[in-house]
Amino acid sequence: MAKGYFVGRDNVTRISRVMQSSYIGVCSLRTTHVLDEFHPLCDKVKIIITNSFHFLLCLLEYCNMSSLATAEICDTNISHLSTGDLRILHPVFQIYGQSQAFSGTIVTVKVFEDNVLVRELLETKGEGRVLVVDGGGSMRCALVGGNLVQLAQSMGWSGIVVNGCVRDVDEINLCQVGVRALGSHPLRSNKKGFGEKHVGVYVGGSFIRDGEWLYADNDGVIVSKFELSI
Repeated sequence: MAKGYFVGRDNVTRISRVMQSSYIGVCSLRTTHVLDEFHPLCDKVKIIITNSFHFLLCLLEYCNMSSLATAEICDTNISHLSTGDLRILHPVFQIYGQSQAFSGTIVTVKVFEDNVLVRELLETKGEGRVLVVDGGGSMRCALVGGNLVQLAQSMGWSGIVVNGCVRDVDEINLCQVGVRALGSHPLRSNKKGFGEKHVGVYVGGSFIRDGEWLYADNDGVIVSKFELSI
């Protein structure tokens, strides 16, 4: 079954198309357009989405998204789930950003209502890694905003998982970075620089170590002690 994308005003969500086709279908609020043709060997598919409200240029990592399915990973790794080598995070995260599915080596940071260390890490080369921010589950301010997600995109980070809140949701949803957070909050965090980098964190009901692997899609978020074949 071929894979495709449904594109609304500001969101890009992967769907499975019922019929075989060599085209990417894009649905706007009023009309449906076939915009681009892709080849199975291509690495990326560029789609220009046009409707009466928006002109949006999206760079979709089609091959990566179509190959990542957390449900399939769980089904084929039951033994690793039983040993704890593979863990499923609690389903508490909201989905933000245009990369609905993402994966990468984990970089951890532990903070509380202070995002200075978060920025410091995102200013380094991402190289496809995922930043896991343990904000203690605070719902009193945002640890990540639109500027930091844009920074993550420019530095090559694959995704950000926040045990806390984000803000500037409309800006985040325009970025090609996968973001998960407990919710949104309009207040920014403190700027004192308190916290720890590259330490074990407890997020989503699981203990997560720096250097492990994270896989996320619309079904959920899983963490593995080792890289998985997907």
